[in-house]
Amino acid sequence: MNALIIFTWVLIANPSNIQFSTESLMVESNSGYLQLEWNAETNAISYVLQQSADANFNEFKTIYQGPDQATFISGLDNGTYYFRVGNESGHWSDTLTLNVKHQSLSLAYTLFGLGFLVFACTVFIVIKGVRTSTTHS
Repeated sequence: MNALIIFTWVLIANPSNIQFSTESLMVESNSGYLQLEWNAETNAISYVLQQSADANFNEFKTIYQGPDQATFISGLDNGTYYFRVGNESGHWSDTLTLNVKHQSLSLAYTLFGLGFLVFACTVFIVIKGVRTSTTHS
């Protein structure tokens, strides 16, 4: 409990200089993946990236810990996700909000059907061309 109080005091007493490299802290995705990059003015040795389902980070999971200032996140379902990055000094960035809304299933089937149609036409043209060239030879 004492560690939590000290950690909270460090967060309040030391404002963060870590920032995400996005133009806005509200990001939309229709694919469920995202590359997160962050900048820091300090020479931090290690960063921690946390993901949460609530903006207060009452429950979170650490999805990256290490020296890099970027990571790739994939496999996210529809929903709202919150991210923050901190360093070993206890400084945290502002919260980045990601809203994931995948393309509709009907659009996916339509694009798949169009792709299959193009493939079938290409196969037909190739086979017809081979037959025509063998009959003229």
